[in-house]
Formats: sequence, C-alpha cells, structure tokens
Amino acid sequence: MSTTNTATTQTADQIDALEADAARLDVEQAIYRSDSYTEVVTLEYSDARAEALLAASDDSVDAGRVVEFWGTSEAGDEWRVHLRRATIA
Repeated sequence: MSTTNTATTQTADQIDALEADAARLDVEQAIYRSDSYTEVVTLEYSDARAEALLAASDDSVDAGRVVEFWGTSEAGDEWRVHLRRATIA
C-alpha cells in the first residue's frame, strides 16, 4: 500500500500561484523603490514579473534584452522598472 503525504504535495497550479504571488511582491517592492528613490529599478526577467508589471504599468517597451515598464503612482509620482533577460552564451 502506498501513502501520499498530501500536506507536502503541491500541484502545478499551486506552484504557479506561489510564483505569481512572489513576482507580484517583487514588482510592488521595485515600484515602491523606484518611486521613493527616483531611480530605475532592474530585476531579472520572468514571465510572472512581466505579467505583474503589465498590469501595474501605464506602458512598456520591449527593447530586446531589456523590457521597460513605467507608470505613475496614486500620488502622481513616476516610476520605472526594467526586466533584464539573461544572456545565452
């Protein structure tokens, strides 16, 4: 008889949800830092981060190795976050 520990088994959907939540937190922190310190914040590219930034931004541009996102906070302050794609050697 085989037993499965369901408490430690996660489905692919649960893992995707956790990654999306982590990406959303990364993006929120990056936007806060950009807004607070008036700087461009750069993070490593991930699809989850790109989706979160698309939802939060006013606009974006894919410049190849870097995807740039920008927007305006509720207080009217501008922010910029870039996602840098890894280079393949």
